[in-house]
Amino acid sequence: MTSQPTLTQADESPQPSGNTGSGLQAGLKNRHLSMIAIGGVIGAGLFVGSSSGIATAGPGILLSYALVGTLVVLVMRMLGEMSAANPTSGSFSAHADRALGPGPASPSAGCTGSSGSSCWRSRRPPVR
Repeated sequence: MTSQPTLTQADESPQPSGNTGSGLQAGLKNRHLSMIAIGGVIGAGLFVGSSSGIATAGPGILLSYALVGTLVVLVMRMLGEMSAANPTSGSFSAHADRALGPGPASPSAGCTGSSGSSCWRSRRPPVR
């Protein structure tokens, strides 16, 4: 998708936007549209799939969804505050490195995801 031409004055010809020297342009590429479509499909699937949970657990599951949604919003606000206080290049694991130090269980050591449990088990004292 290309950027739309803009008129600078009423009697001038359209000038293509994006050539202002800033290097930033507005526009969506095919990969952006694909990610939006995938997000829409996942969201619709979660919406339809939650009907079985509501049928099984009753209306209490809506309270659970609201609680989890509130926790997610709070965590994202906290991450935003950390990024505003200490802007660094990289992902949010840079904040964990700053808070926890570059120890063996830090995110920079690769102890996240499915291998995270093995990192915690390696730090346990041996059973006697």
